[in-house]
Amino acid sequence: MVSLWYPAKKAKGTAAPYVTPRESALILKGFPELKNLPPDTLAKTKTHARAAAPALAKKGGWPLVVMSPGMTMPRATLTSLAEEFASRGYMVAGVEHTCESVATTFPDGRTVTFRAGAGGQTPELGEKVARVRAADTTFVLDQLERAGAGTG
Repeated sequence: MVSLWYPAKKAKGTAAPYVTPRESALILKGFPELKNLPPDTLAKTKTHARAAAPALAKKGGWPLVVMSPGMTMPRATLTSLAEEFASRGYMVAGVEHTCESVATTFPDGRTVTFRAGAGGQTPELGEKVARVRAADTTFVLDQLERAGAGTG
């Protein structure tokens, strides 16, 4: 899954979601010290972005920043940084590596949970994760290029 943040025209409507209620529950489950928080707490986090906001055109396009959170962390954890970059004239692709994140929810509502490294960290796993991340990033860059993303 990938989220895109970009310089946009002022848009009305509902703010883009930070995480789904299911993702919130799974993220919070990883922090026993937060066990007293309602499971949907993170789903109530407000963002500044608007879904499908009209992009600002710029001759030559916008410079691209690719962000990829660490093992178990979802792309949403980079939202405030991505919004800041977008407000300063960058397109940002937040790449979430399925099965590496604690929870990835797809547009059809299906949520896939963490599987990579569930058996423990090993050098072989580290090499595999690096290969998958490189392949994911290459795929995202290829898709953005094909779509003409960043060209206004």
